[in-house]
This record gives sequence, structure tokens and C-alpha cells, in this order.
Amino acid sequence: MRTIIFVSAVFLFVFCPVGAQNNSVTRAIDSLLISEEYDKVIDTCKQILAYDSLDPAIYYKMGVAWQNNLDDNKATRCFEKAAAIDSINPVYSFRLAKSYYSSDKMKLAELLLEKLCLADTMN
Repeated sequence: MRTIIFVSAVFLFVFCPVGAQNNSVTRAIDSLLISEEYDKVIDTCKQILAYDSLDPAIYYKMGVAWQNNLDDNKATRCFEKAAAIDSINPVYSFRLAKSYYSSDKMKLAELLLEKLCLADTMN
């Protein structure tokens, strides 16, 4: 019984700080977005993506920063990567559809919006 408790305690202590570090980085990026420091957000996201290129939330936040810096092409590429990595998340797909729509790519936006409407007709 003691070994089970010891093993589970070690497991919790080893893996809990990893999740906490990711949350603190996400909170720091969110606070930079709120304070409208978009260049710092872009730099921070690039540094994170250098070692973790499969985090769709980081691509999404970098896309929001590019969009606020009025560079829609880079924002669209970031939203495309976020939607490609996590195709289940409707927020990424909707933001990509809005980005396509603002770039006059109506057919691509229409396909994504139809897919989103089929997935959730109430939203």
C-alpha cells in the first residue's frame, strides 16, 4: 500500500510542474495581448515554437498578434497552422474562416463555415 502511494506521489510531483509551466507561459502571452504589446507576443511565440512546434494555441495567439499588427497574410498562415494541428477546435477554424473572408478568399471561407455549421447548428 505504501509503495502505491509513494509511486503516485512521485508521479504527481514529476508531471504537475510541466503543466504549470505551460499555463504560466500562456498567461504571460495573454497578458501581453491584453496590454497590446503585439511585437513582444510575436517574439515570445516564435521562441516557444522553436522548441514546441505542435502547440496550436501558440500559433493562434501569434496569429491574433499579427492580425493586430495589420499583417493579414502572416496571421492567416498562423491560423492555418493552428487549424491544421487541432482541426477539432472550432475557434481555430472560425478565426481562419474570418481571415479568409477578410482576404477575399470567399470559397475557402465558405467551406469552413459550412463545416462549422454542420458540426454545431445552434452556434
